Amino acid sequence: MNTPPTAVIELRGIVTRFGRQVVHDGIDLRMQRGEVLGLVGGSGSGKTTLLREMIGLQRPSEGTVIAFGESLLDARGSHAAALRQRWGVLFQHGALFTALTVADNIALPLRELRVLDEALIRELVRLKLAMVGLKPEDGRR
Repeated sequence: MNTPPTAVIELRGIVTRFGRQVVHDGIDLRMQRGEVLGLVGGSGSGKTTLLREMIGLQRPSEGTVIAFGESLLDARGSHAAALRQRWGVLFQHGALFTALTVADNIALPLRELRVLDEALIRELVRLKLAMVGLKPEDGRR
């Protein structure tokens, strides 16, 4: 008997409520590695909310979120952080942090990983600026 491969993300019985307003009512979804998913719907239909629940930024009212074979809702501390580092998301209004310089915006995710030393981060920032035709001094803006 063949068992299906472990889903990258699986939603089971997701219900989302805001007060008495039901946004999602029993959503089941299973995504395998390499699959592409498009969420389509009108403004305010719950697309962003569902994505936030899928990656652990928001808890659903009911249901289970499984990421890489593990319950995302039960993960705590460094284990939860390690799971979250396995994906990246850019939402509709995603933007640079206006309070940071261009260089600091580039360096931010590199510093978040806490595995690279600062000299290497500075060099990577310089390289990334050069890749888009900017000089190192442009990063100070």
